[in-house]
Amino acid sequence: KIFINICSEAQIGAPASVSTSQAGQTGLKWSIPYSLSKPRDDLDRSGGGCVVYDAIFHPDTLYLASRDARIKNLVHNTAFDALKTTFNVIVDTQNIKYPKLKFKGVFHPTVIRKARDSSEKSPTGENSLDFVEKAVTITPTFSIKYRNSTDLQDYILQSNTVSSSRPKEMVIDIELPKLDSAANLDLDVQERFLSLVRETPPCHKLNIELPFPVDENNGNAKFDKSRKSLVVTLPIKPGAPVMKTERLSSNDSGIEMEESNGGGVANNTAEGGHNDVSKKASLP
Repeated sequence: KIFINICSEAQIGAPASVSTSQAGQTGLKWSIPYSLSKPRDDLDRSGGGCVVYDAIFHPDTLYLASRDARIKNLVHNTAFDALKTTFNVIVDTQNIKYPKLKFKGVFHPTVIRKARDSSEKSPTGENSLDFVEKAVTITPTFSIKYRNSTDLQDYILQSNTVSSSRPKEMVIDIELPKLDSAANLDLDVQERFLSLVRETPPCHKLNIELPFPVDENNGNAKFDKSRKSLVVTLPIKPGAPVMKTERLSSNDSGIEMEESNGGGVANNTAEGGHNDVSKKASLP
């Protein structure tokens, strides 16, 4: 039985990636530098003998592994390959367990050194496994809601103008289910445009044309960890006051129509304060 401690040390080379293409798909080829300690004898929980190794990576490597399961899997495979190459230890990948231990055994300082020539096996090396991932950029889904604040003057009858019908605030809810925080998110807000970009995996890109002009200098954004969403609140610039118009109408035309007893029609026209009544009777 063996245990492998995944450790970090800033003196180890940082991870690097280069863009590559395979079968018409673009992706990244990762290079993961590492160092491997000498084996140490120890005891497992039941008192049986075991061997402990330390696989040491740059802190940035472990940070990427904590953010992306694919990088985490690459780190593990790098450690397994290092054991095979350096100590001829083959790891049974079908029987791997992950105990809840921060560190197995007693810590021993490890001297990091380079091989003197290419024929000498060194516990320090670099795994340049092809890790080609499809370059997918996620376009987040979003929703826009509006808020209005109540002001007493909005209910005061004014003679010539009325206030704008625009809402006071715009709330944009951007869903980011693959992220745990707003780290590495680049948010840019202009008067009529919002842009959200994340260039590190998982990559995100979103462009929104805003329906109302906003005050880009007074907005705020907050990441909701429970919902895994970014809530952006932006004040909307008020519109110009609208001139109040009145429509004058009357249902009284000033003309009345009556039927006469003889079946004719009588027209009563009011003009100049006098009522001139003309009657037309039907002839036999």
